[in-house]
Amino acid sequence: VCDDVTLTVRQALVSEKTVYLVLDYQLPDTVDREAVQRADQSDDDFIYPPEIGYYLTGDFSWADFKAADLKRWHGLDWSDFTSYGDYFLSWNTLQPYRLSNFSHGSSGEVASQGYDPETNTLAYLCSITAKDGDLDFTAQPLTVMVLPPQLSTGGQVTALATHPAILTFQPEAVSQTWTGSLRQDSLYAQVTLSPFAISVKLGDVSAPVPYESIDNLLQATTLVCRDGTTQPVRELATGLTGSTSISQDDGHGSVSFTSQFQDLLDVSQVAAVQVGDIQIPLE
Repeated sequence: VCDDVTLTVRQALVSEKTVYLVLDYQLPDTVDREAVQRADQSDDDFIYPPEIGYYLTGDFSWADFKAADLKRWHGLDWSDFTSYGDYFLSWNTLQPYRLSNFSHGSSGEVASQGYDPETNTLAYLCSITAKDGDLDFTAQPLTVMVLPPQLSTGGQVTALATHPAILTFQPEAVSQTWTGSLRQDSLYAQVTLSPFAISVKLGDVSAPVPYESIDNLLQATTLVCRDGTTQPVRELATGLTGSTSISQDDGHGSVSFTSQFQDLLDVSQVAAVQVGDIQIPLE
């Protein structure tokens, strides 16, 4: 409970590097429920999903957050990113713990699941995936900061709350993550596979990297199942983030991508990941 806003995690599916949340955002009683309901059912008006930040703080309470940042909220227009963007991305109290600050990076999505006028609650499906590194979502509590959703009617955008809200909880793993690595001469590859997402990194220290972009690498990646069948990752995945670090002089360097699966994957049926003509066994 964050004053006049209440956040609830109704369900969480978790692996070491991915979290899916069903998140309820109960709006303040002062919000016009009929206006929100009309926008939810309209083709012309919108309820923009909130900006969501993920932080590895250990444990952080609403009281602590409000005491630290209340003065920073004064004068911010929560319907205008040019007003609140700097606060959200760089100078809030939680910023040093923000997931995207870490070397492993992250990618995330927020999708609306509708509005319930009886409970005055917006529901969202949220996900966050770490690309690489030694991060384990199950090793410590996770703090979620949720900015006010925005109502757009007739071209006019208004924030549905006057402050951010936070919730801290301890994720518990319900699945297994498989990893694999391979080195052939100067070429190396690393793979992380969970029921939720896949991360692949390919590099070469003395020859040009075979793939010039994260999309090229995704297109070349296939799951090899234990029954001998194969499945291109591009047909299973949604969303794509990654990085390239390739020398313009000689083409040496690395390319990596992370993508989430549209449906949960049974990782026990996957024996290896194929990248081009390279096959990486999983453990």
